[in-house]
Amino acid sequence: MLVYHAFRVDSTLFFFHRQEFRIFSRIIIKKSESSAWAVSEAVASGECDRGILICGTGIGIGIAASKVKGTRVCTCSDVYSAELSKRHNNSNILTMGARVVGVDLAKMIATHWLSAEFEGGRHQRRIDMITAIENGEEL
Repeated sequence: MLVYHAFRVDSTLFFFHRQEFRIFSRIIIKKSESSAWAVSEAVASGECDRGILICGTGIGIGIAASKVKGTRVCTCSDVYSAELSKRHNNSNILTMGARVVGVDLAKMIATHWLSAEFEGGRHQRRIDMITAIENGEEL
């Protein structure tokens, strides 16, 4: 039996299914660790602005996604952390756990994360340091 979950945030349709790889409004949604690389590559290359990945807990898929240079992955199960991950850390991939958050909470988390904007300023220094570490530079 195939299970689909779909919801809409503004004009962006989010579509979850194990075998689907959909891009809507330059945001990718995908489920399973096997797709973490594809979504991470699309975000890191600039093909997509952000990605949302879902697995059982959100942790395994987040670890896999974070291995691609240029990704800043956050695993969130609450709205506050999701929003601040974008505002303060400029996260570009959100992961959630299907066994951790329900569909309505996942919608709220995604909505707040997608509508949040990076604040820059003192937070940009952190991003620059993370990028330097990623590039193998000394701090």
